[in-house]
Amino acid sequence: MISLRRMGHPEQASKVFSVALFGSLGIAVVLFFVPDPFARLVGLGAEFVFYHIFKDLQKDEFAAWQAANTSIQPTNGWLGIGWGFLGLVFLLAVFLVVFVVLGFFGLQPR
Repeated sequence: MISLRRMGHPEQASKVFSVALFGSLGIAVVLFFVPDPFARLVGLGAEFVFYHIFKDLQKDEFAAWQAANTSIQPTNGWLGIGWGFLGLVFLLAVFLVVFVVLGFFGLQPR
């Protein structure tokens, strides 16, 4: 999302953020109701789906950046590992909020 904003695509960055937020809310609700033995399969399937969704959402902008900056190579992914941990904290917060809200309405996880 930050890279898209830096490349001059704030509307696409907002779209990626919305997909990430609502996708994580949706997967939290699904995992709340899925019995434990199937939760790992649902999580693996969600990982596969999100990988392809986010790759497709950013493909055109990244290809345009590569075409405009042929002499510059993108940095390696290790520099983004801190952002990954921050995203994990936010994901856990989303799951906590969803589980608390669903529990407030008397629903129990399976």
